[in-house]
Amino acid sequence: MYLLRKLNLNLLFICLTSFLFFLYSCTSEDGEELSGIENVSRELLIGSWKNLEYPSLDVWWTFNEDGTGYTPPFYALQEGEQSFSWRLDGNILTLYGTEVYQIIEIDNKNMLVQEANGLRTNHVRVE
Repeated sequence: MYLLRKLNLNLLFICLTSFLFFLYSCTSEDGEELSGIENVSRELLIGSWKNLEYPSLDVWWTFNEDGTGYTPPFYALQEGEQSFSWRLDGNILTLYGTEVYQIIEIDNKNMLVQEANGLRTNHVRVE
C-alpha cells in the first residue's frame, strides 16, 4: 500500500512538473511584450507626427487637443488636408470612428503603433 501511494505521488509530481514546463514554453520566446503600454497620456499624443515608412510626407498625423486632427492628402485625387476625429481609450487610438491602432510605445519624440492587421509603424514627432 505504501509503495502504491508513493508511486501515485511521484506520478502527480511528474504531471505537475510537465504542465509547468508546458506553460513556460507557451510564453514569447524573445521576451517581447506584445500588449503595449496600458495608458497613453493625451498630452503625449497632441501634435504632429511623421510616419517613417513614408519619408516624403512631412506630416502623417496632426492631433489637436479638442479631439480633431488632420492628415495630408495621400493620393492625387485628394485635395487639401483630410480632417478626422480621434479618441484615445487607454492605449487604443481610434481615427475617423473606425480606424483602430494600438500604441505600443510613445514618448516625447517617438511613437510605435500597431494596426489591426498587425503592421507596426514608427512615427517621430515633428517640431
